[in-house]
Amino acid sequence: MSLSEPDHELVVAELGREPTAAEAALFENLWSEHCAYRSSRPLLSAFDSEGDQVVVG
Repeated sequence: MSLSEPDHELVVAELGREPTAAEAALFENLWSEHCAYRSSRPLLSAFDSEGDQVVVG
C-alpha cells in the first residue's frame, strides 16, 4: 500500500518536506478506508441512525 499522489502531495505540503518511511506508513494506515471511511462515509449517512431497529455502540 502507498499514499495516492494527492495524499502524498498533501502530506508534503503540511510537513514542508518528504515524509519519512514511518510517517508515510502512519498516514497510509490512518487514511485507509477501514479507518477513515473516506469513500463510504457519504453512503453511510443514508442509513437511519435513530429508531427501535438501530443498534449503536
